[in-house]
Amino acid sequence: MVMVSFTDKISTTRSHGKTPAPTTSKSSAPTKKARLAEGPRQAGASTTDGVSPVGLAVGQGDAPKTATSKSTKKTNKGFLDQLTTGSVIQAPDGTKWTVIDTNVSTAGKRGQENVVKEVPGPSPYAKRYVVGGLTSSSWRLIVDEAILKHIKNCTEKEARRALEKDDWCLPLGELDAFLGILYLRGVTESKNMEVDLMLSEKYGFPFIKNVMSRDRFREIMRFLRFDDKSTRSIRLQSDKLALVSEVFDKFVSNSQACYIPGPFITVDEQLFPSKTRCPFTQFMPDKPDKYGQKFFVATDKESKYVINMFPYLGKEDKRPDGERLGDHVVKRLVDPYLNKGRNVTCDNYFTSLKLAEFLKSKKTTLVGTVNRARREVPVCVKQAKEKLYSTKAFAKEGITLTVYQGKSMKNVVLLSSMHSDVSTENDTKSKPNTVLFYNSTKYGVDVVDQMARKYSVKSASRRWPIHTFFNILDFAGINAWILYRDITKEKISRREFLFKLGEELTQELLDSRKSAPAVRMNAPLSGGSRKRCQVRVACNQSRSTNECTTCGRVVCKLCIGGVSYICKSCQPEDDEVADM
Repeated sequence: MVMVSFTDKISTTRSHGKTPAPTTSKSSAPTKKARLAEGPRQAGASTTDGVSPVGLAVGQGDAPKTATSKSTKKTNKGFLDQLTTGSVIQAPDGTKWTVIDTNVSTAGKRGQENVVKEVPGPSPYAKRYVVGGLTSSSWRLIVDEAILKHIKNCTEKEARRALEKDDWCLPLGELDAFLGILYLRGVTESKNMEVDLMLSEKYGFPFIKNVMSRDRFREIMRFLRFDDKSTRSIRLQSDKLALVSEVFDKFVSNSQACYIPGPFITVDEQLFPSKTRCPFTQFMPDKPDKYGQKFFVATDKESKYVINMFPYLGKEDKRPDGERLGDHVVKRLVDPYLNKGRNVTCDNYFTSLKLAEFLKSKKTTLVGTVNRARREVPVCVKQAKEKLYSTKAFAKEGITLTVYQGKSMKNVVLLSSMHSDVSTENDTKSKPNTVLFYNSTKYGVDVVDQMARKYSVKSASRRWPIHTFFNILDFAGINAWILYRDITKEKISRREFLFKLGEELTQELLDSRKSAPAVRMNAPLSGGSRKRCQVRVACNQSRSTNECTTCGRVVCKLCIGGVSYICKSCQPEDDEVADM
């Protein structure tokens, strides 16, 4: 009788036919009684030629022992419980993790990487310029005059080039009113309403209709630009975001100058829904909107203030060779806040052991879930299936690896350079402190994205720079609201703040339209021909020779709005006018 052990089966499987396997018949296989007589397989017995499918376990002062399982494809049920304190688990990349006890606190001072000496909140620069009762004062710190002038100049150049009219202009007051209408449309949650309906007499908003005509709104939207087209081809060679990069970079720098984040920073990705013809459109099946522009965002955990962000533009030349994209993203986002004693929380897309070691050298800690595919994770941890709500902890040079069996068939692997020890709660689920901390700090970017989508200024457009600018306006509204609320201590909801902001941005143009004469009567157009009405508020493309004194557009008698005529015989004398 020929006995075939489990080792022979594995070696035969790995030979791929190069070494003939011993042939056995069904009758020659060992019976159940024979297998029971042999006794249980030793935990230290090797299944292959000195190679452990689950990692290397070494006891203190003992010779290396190889821990095994019955099959490399099956989970190691209860294997981690067999590991004793001080045992060493080796990962596929050679990283060695030491088993540590849970619920054992190590006394001592807090490390330098967790001591924040700055006072979080609005910066002194922001406090000097934010005025109570004036919501636009905080918004203009984020979208400052430099950004508005740049948009004004680029838009005027494009309009004059397309229309071949050198006198086409866009005053800053009218640009403010245009942006105010976008905010008002977003806060009323009517972003999907067509412009014709939004500015119509029957279904539109009277306030918005009085600020700007429909055709003027469409005209500004048509020529809205954020860069100089004459130099675009040269800038696109080195910058894929050249069409809006100047406005985007200025927005980020203004946001950082106005706020000092707290000790906890959250890093995550955001997908701005868009199906425009964009060279860096991403498809993410796990998101509610599958297609869009992908942004990497860093926010303050407490206030949800956006402190840094940049779009994903594909493969970058700036990223060093061999560096993971997740590591590069986190380093770039938190670079202005290194060596300040803050903590970064991120998900398994970004977390890695190399990133944690780098941030720790910069006096910054990292907490995040780990992808099991990482080579620094031991194989026994990937395949472990322990008792429900059990916790096993490992350590390597001040960095802990927590394995928590949150579900019967799935565990959570969490890396932390902030926690030197792991302790569990005395309740039913016995969650470790690392998992509790991660759950309390992981949702910063998700909440900001949810807030932005609630009152988004986004509308239909075929140009991707417009959608990028819409995302800037959404985040600018959130940051401005946080600054105004924290500085003035006024209890104001974000919805009320956006209403007031839209009203203040449109007030200048609204006052100018009310104070200026309605039309210049009996002033024929150049050439003396009648042209179609360009206002079309109360008419159906009527023809006229009259022009508006404010904007210079053709306006018919139906769209004049309250202009009356007095003959000379009925006109009051000067004395009567004085008495009146």
